[in-house]
Amino acid sequence: MAAALTGLGFQVDLKLDLTDRQFAEAVLAYTAKLASDPQSEGFFWFTGHGAQMAGENYMLPVDISAESAGDLRERSISLNQLLGSLESARNKVNILVVDACRTDPFPVRTRNFRSGGLAAIRDVPGDLIVMFSTAPDDVASDGPPGTNSPFAEAFLKYLMSPEPVNMMVPDVVRETMIITEGEQRPFMNGSIISDKYYSLNPVRTEGTAQAPPQTSPVPVPEETAETINKTGIALFAGGEFDNAIAAFSRAIALNPDFTEAFYNRGLVYYEKNEPVRAIADFDQTLRLDPLYFAAYFNRGLIFLDEKDYARALADYSETIRLNPRHAKAHNNRGNIYVIQKDYSRALADYTTAIRLNPQSSAAYRNRGALYRIQGRQQDADADFAEARRLGWRE
Repeated sequence: MAAALTGLGFQVDLKLDLTDRQFAEAVLAYTAKLASDPQSEGFFWFTGHGAQMAGENYMLPVDISAESAGDLRERSISLNQLLGSLESARNKVNILVVDACRTDPFPVRTRNFRSGGLAAIRDVPGDLIVMFSTAPDDVASDGPPGTNSPFAEAFLKYLMSPEPVNMMVPDVVRETMIITEGEQRPFMNGSIISDKYYSLNPVRTEGTAQAPPQTSPVPVPEETAETINKTGIALFAGGEFDNAIAAFSRAIALNPDFTEAFYNRGLVYYEKNEPVRAIADFDQTLRLDPLYFAAYFNRGLIFLDEKDYARALADYSETIRLNPRHAKAHNNRGNIYVIQKDYSRALADYTTAIRLNPQSSAAYRNRGALYRIQGRQQDADADFAEARRLGWRE
């Protein structure tokens, strides 16, 4: 990420493994530098542990050992305070990204802290985008050891895009959901207002990191079904479900064969617990594109919720036929086989899910439960231990 931002012309100050004092000093220096230049463009990326307490989010230093609410406030960085400092800086634009990992840094006795996810941030000042790697109160995947997280991988894929940030960010949301098989939906809020066509990678002159001077007004992009669809993704990521549905419906009105817009609207209906409408949109997605395996998978989730195991099994099997590497479909189909007492097929699916995604605590937990049913207690204990290591809490 540091290398990519340097390539975009940012002056990058990379800080690794900071103590509480070093973290506080680094944030103070960063916000002071932004405040010193009204034209500065700020990009703050945090990777590490996060926690919430009383609805407030905190970024944690490496030496945190919080035993009380006072410890957490004094020894970590409050996101609300950082947002206040960025607003006070009055610089051109700010982007704040938090890719908080999933493991719990606190002892079990620390009951008043929540490290299973961060709280939503709603009141964001203008010209500031806040983005979390996953939805409020949810956990984010680290990815395999030694690699980027799925969210960071998605962000890097689109970081160099010349598109306006307001349009680039929905691509990151969409890509993260694809990589994580829908397990992780980034949350975002805020927008760039004074220059809504602001891009992290504007057209640059050859051999320089500086953007060429504007000799004419920036052309206003035409509003298309695709741009409206991206707006819908951004609204979905920000938890504005009704507005997201309205945006996807507008995109469909402009392009009645817009497969992704039907699929996206189906996702929102599912999130709103409106299964009939969600199924209708997934059905239309598959009429337009019978190879759209994600629609089969998500329709299968609804059938599973409704205990319609035959149709859920059919949809998961079709998902796997179209995408044999869909780990979560294997895991979920294994759950149905357990319900049907087809334990040999369930074991095969759980084992395949683990091979495809060794970071899946759910697959280890489910296989452990199956081993317990089969009387293989030693194997069950080993799988439960691995599930706990990956973040499962009984």
